[in-house]
Amino acid sequence: MKNKIDKRWGIVLLCYLAFLVIISILAYNRMIPSVIAKIPYYDSIGHFLLFGIATFITHRALKRRIVHIFHLLIPLGPFIIVPLVIADEMIQKLSIYRTSSYSDFIADVCGIIFFYYLDELLFRRKKHIN
Repeated sequence: MKNKIDKRWGIVLLCYLAFLVIISILAYNRMIPSVIAKIPYYDSIGHFLLFGIATFITHRALKRRIVHIFHLLIPLGPFIIVPLVIADEMIQKLSIYRTSSYSDFIADVCGIIFFYYLDELLFRRKKHIN
């Protein structure tokens, strides 16, 4: 049976997911350093980068696998990250210390799309060079 996960990227993914869990715990306990709040739009930038990078790493770890859903070709990595984004925003609605917003969700989705296409671009460039 062919290995469906790139082991190196799988390890990177596990480490990154641990990092995301730590950030989430810090955010829900109001322990994010206040100096970060001085950065304009830090929350949206954070959502864009954190979930975008998660998409990039997941897409690589899953060897850029594509799934067929209702005759559509959907990249599995981003497809896995989107429900996590939705769950994160829903959980934020329940928290007294966090806020859920459409702008955060849009930043999440933009990060997912941007980093997915970045990985595809880098992969095609590498494939073209070799």
